[in-house]
Amino acid sequence: MIKFFRKIRQKMLTENKFSKYLIYAIGEILLVVIGILIALSINNNNDNKRIAEYEEGLLTEMIANLQRDLVDLKFSINKNKNILEANRIVLHYLEDPAIQADSINFYFANIQGNAVFGKNTSAYESLKTVGFRMTENKILREQITNHYTDTYDYIRYLEQNRDEKYQIEQVVPQINKHIVIDSIGHSAHPINIDILSQNQEFKEILKFNCKIKTEIVVVYEIIEKQTYDLLNMIDLELDN
Repeated sequence: MIKFFRKIRQKMLTENKFSKYLIYAIGEILLVVIGILIALSINNNNDNKRIAEYEEGLLTEMIANLQRDLVDLKFSINKNKNILEANRIVLHYLEDPAIQADSINFYFANIQGNAVFGKNTSAYESLKTVGFRMTENKILREQITNHYTDTYDYIRYLEQNRDEKYQIEQVVPQINKHIVIDSIGHSAHPINIDILSQNQEFKEILKFNCKIKTEIVVVYEIIEKQTYDLLNMIDLELDN
């Protein structure tokens, strides 16, 4: 095609028909520009395809991360519920030691403890590295960011500064003072049940421990629901 325009150009110059030559010269330039634009379009399409494939890979990895988070969340919920139950049963027992509570030594052995949520963030960290422009869905992008920052940071704050701190500073010292551990997590008994049943400080600490455990279970369950919601959003994005 370019050779054709060159032949026409030579003929126009020979016949001194400059205006017609100019038209063909412009056509030749346009042909070259169009060729360049087509090449750029092909390159852009290839780049977009690579970006889409990379994004799909990151979102697929994030699904696996979130599924592991759900397993950890369920463990944390169950552990805290068990500790909460142990505190309630021991409190009830101390109010009336004459009550024949089944396996009371087991519950005395489980009135303290805390869970640490082990979040999986490899896909999120990769997404931060390449830039969030990889995810074009603005709502999904915001949901991912909030989940891995605000939500996960808040539960870690509760674990460290409220639950774990209270266990170390209040619950454990009371256990060391008043309880004999026969087998960690399996059996424990009061040094003196009559004295302990009259110990209001010990009871109040267990009551506040119940409050903390109730609060943290509620937060864990909210995060569990948010994790399911985010998984559904990512599934929809991948389907689209």
